[in-house]
Amino acid sequence: MKQEWIEIRGKARPICPICGDPILRNLIVIDGKYYHYGCWKNRSKKMPPWLPLWICMDCNHVTSKPKTVIIEGVKHRSCPKCGGPVKLLRRG
Repeated sequence: MKQEWIEIRGKARPICPICGDPILRNLIVIDGKYYHYGCWKNRSKKMPPWLPLWICMDCNHVTSKPKTVIIEGVKHRSCPKCGGPVKLLRRG
C-alpha cells in the first residue's frame, strides 16, 4: 500500500493512514510510512506485545524489522534505511 500525499501551501504533505488527515507536524516514520506521532502512539498500544521495536541511532528511523547479519558468530543488527546501528526501543 503506497503512502498518499496532498499539496498544502505549495508543499507535498503525507496523509496519515490512521486518521486520514495531512501531517503538518509531529510526524514519525515507521517502516518507511509516515504517521502522526499521536496516532502512532495510540495505535502502538494496540500493537501485538510480542513485536519488538528498534530505533536507529543515526536517522531515528523506527522499525520492527532491522537488518541482521552474523559476523564471526555474533549477531549484529542495523537500520534497513541507512545501515546505522539500532537500539531496542520496546522488547517483544
